[in-house]
Amino acid sequence: MKKFFISFVIVLSAFLTLFSDTSLEEALLKVKSSSIDFKLKVIERDINNKALLNSLPSILPYVAYTISVDSTNYSNWNYSQSLSISQTIFNLPTFLGVFKNKEYSDIANLLYLKSINDITQSIIESYFNLLAYQKKIETDSILISTEELNLKKNRILFENGLISESNYLNIESNYYSVLFSYEKDRITFQTYLEEFINLTGITFPGKLEDIDTFPVISFEGIDGSKILENLPEYIIAKKNYTVSEEERLISYSEFFPKASLNLSYGISDTVYRFDLKDLLDSSSVRVGVSISFPVFTGFSRSLNIIQKSYSKKSAYLNFLKMKESLKVEIENFDERIKLSKNFLESSKKLFESSQKNFEKAKILLQNGELSTTDYISIEKSYMESILNYLNSKKEYYKTYYRYLYLIRRIK
Repeated sequence: MKKFFISFVIVLSAFLTLFSDTSLEEALLKVKSSSIDFKLKVIERDINNKALLNSLPSILPYVAYTISVDSTNYSNWNYSQSLSISQTIFNLPTFLGVFKNKEYSDIANLLYLKSINDITQSIIESYFNLLAYQKKIETDSILISTEELNLKKNRILFENGLISESNYLNIESNYYSVLFSYEKDRITFQTYLEEFINLTGITFPGKLEDIDTFPVISFEGIDGSKILENLPEYIIAKKNYTVSEEERLISYSEFFPKASLNLSYGISDTVYRFDLKDLLDSSSVRVGVSISFPVFTGFSRSLNIIQKSYSKKSAYLNFLKMKESLKVEIENFDERIKLSKNFLESSKKLFESSQKNFEKAKILLQNGELSTTDYISIEKSYMESILNYLNSKKEYYKTYYRYLYLIRRIK
């Protein structure tokens, strides 16, 4: 039974590896339907979009139907019923709060747009990190087989006195070094796999597809000024500054009086009965205006003004910082594209050259025409070239999706 289960797991793993390959494009497409992080961003956006609706009750009329009963000697009971309407006439903090909540609603939508870019960049990072260690494990497996054969061959030579003990120990040490790297890479691979699953929501990503095709990116002739003011990051920082200004105004408005209009329409009787005609014909109308003048609130309003003033300065500096950062990015984006292309091309040539050199080194080592020290050096260079090539692919695709994000802001 145990052997059957192990065989089943092996077959299932092979099946998933063979038929459940995941491409970068698929990973990015599945985010909206599978990623918990993305779903949380959607919920956060929807909640914040209700900020404006939450402020409406404070400026709309308040209508209430009230019934009361009282007695002086527990024998003669008086009943009263009334319909009352209360409407805020003047309350600056409340009115200004409506405009502030409108800004928060706009910010929620912009944060959602920004999160799409952030999640995309994170997935590209995670995808290539996982792919790199997938490649490393595959290469490690090949290296282990090669080193194992080399160790067996040189053990015989050592036992027959054809090579020195130091040479044999060096070969043995390299074999165990490759084994150690393999186990270490498996642990790192598992960490990146869990991160990828959490980001994308893809439970069984299988084998990630390597990428050898690269979309064309061109930023020449694009007016960066048309991008800057439409970027969500820029607008969010600007609106946060606007909110800080409104909050400062609200803190000053707390010194103003508040006024409301009250309208009451009702009747009193010794017998309770709900008769709409009687309520309309026999009721008395009371109209009043209430005005509240805040006199002393323990310096809370003054302290609030100081706090909001600092918040405004902070928001303004954050806006300037974001504006300058985005401006520099846009101005230098064409250079970033060129650097990404050069990095990709040079790392590809290095990988191809290292791969040929490594294949040749394996043959030379088996024929005894290459020293173990030289072989180990070539082997390490080959492993580094694999990682460098994948890093250049990652950088190119991160640049490409950032490029798409930027040009979509042109209006």
